[in-house]
Amino acid sequence: MKIFVFSIYVCCLAFFACKNNIVDTKKFADPEQAYIDISEDIKLQHRERGYTDAILTAPLMHRYYKEEEKLIFPKGFELELYDEGKMTAIISAKYGEKNEIYKQVTASKDVKIVTYKKEILESDTLLWDESKSKVIIDGKVKVTTPTDIISGKGLVSDDRFKNYKMSKITGILSVEDNNVPN
Repeated sequence: MKIFVFSIYVCCLAFFACKNNIVDTKKFADPEQAYIDISEDIKLQHRERGYTDAILTAPLMHRYYKEEEKLIFPKGFELELYDEGKMTAIISAKYGEKNEIYKQVTASKDVKIVTYKKEILESDTLLWDESKSKVIIDGKVKVTTPTDIISGKGLVSDDRFKNYKMSKITGILSVEDNNVPN
């Protein structure tokens, strides 16, 4: 009889002890977090026609897919771009977002691009429109080549940085003696 009473007491205790405080439960089950995938230490490789087109590395990536499909790189990223297996540029930034629907990447905070020509482009922000194969920098941009330092406001380029145009240019350029007019 004592065992039976004790068993009923334990069952009642277990039944009534299993109540959840709704406020505490919401802390662990945030409905907004249900639409986020979080990945750490990622390395993604994209290949097309047998060649690597791009390699993306990042310490942290958030993928949102509720209202808009986007990737966020809150701790920065590095993107290596290739053309038929040859590296054309490396883009790095301390923060990045990619809108998967519009195929646009926005990089900010210490954006740096190193091209295959050993040119270094530096800016605060950058927009890469994948669908148009175009890179746009609206703000200040600095380009350092092995011989020149050029500053400007605004830059438009193809996405492999083979051709680019800058606006409002100032800088230090090296000139060979035979190119100087008399």
